[in-house]
Amino acid sequence: MSSKHEICKTGPGSFKESGLLKLPAKLLSRQITPEASLSFPKRVIQTKDGVFWVFGYGSLVWNPGFEYDEKVIGFIKDYKRVFDLACIDHRGTPEHPARTCTLEHQEGAICWGAAYSVLGGPEKERLAMEYLEKRECEYDAKTLVNFYKEGDFSDEPSLTGVIVFTSTPDKESNKYYLGPAPLEDMVRQLATASGPCGNNREYLFLLEKAKLENPYLQSTLSSCFPCG
Repeated sequence: MSSKHEICKTGPGSFKESGLLKLPAKLLSRQITPEASLSFPKRVIQTKDGVFWVFGYGSLVWNPGFEYDEKVIGFIKDYKRVFDLACIDHRGTPEHPARTCTLEHQEGAICWGAAYSVLGGPEKERLAMEYLEKRECEYDAKTLVNFYKEGDFSDEPSLTGVIVFTSTPDKESNKYYLGPAPLEDMVRQLATASGPCGNNREYLFLLEKAKLENPYLQSTLSSCFPCG
């Protein structure tokens, strides 16, 4: 089994089909929350075109870490990005958790990010999902959403049934959910937390860099913090 540190070092195109991750069954059976009555078939995920798509809004934007066939910038509706999730194995530790992005449902909000497609059949989809399940282990749910491509503001989504890793906003049922905090406390945590993949502030800087490289991301990152 690959270590957490090995997962940290992966980059685009570096995912190898070599039995990379063998996950506990409980990780592969986490809750699937459908949006707009989208179906979730036996294959890992399938859009109306029969292609596996996953939406990234945090580190997946700049470092997907798995083999993909297409990357599309765009957004999902009724969710906003917040720094309310603990990370204890990548950029933090159990004693000093980092703060990383999760999604908060908010009617009328939009969250920009990147959608990745995986072609090649069930086996390639399985390998990609196993990698993502391992990497995104602090997220306790997967939600199927509609995705809208950049520059296309029609009411009809560009893709349906796109998977996104989300977390239950409840500290009792979800041990990784930190919830909001005063800005000073959040800044202190981001500035001091560190783990096998690097420090927490680098995560924020890389997210900011992704924003600068794509103007469509700029309007959403400033809303991650209480100061708005």
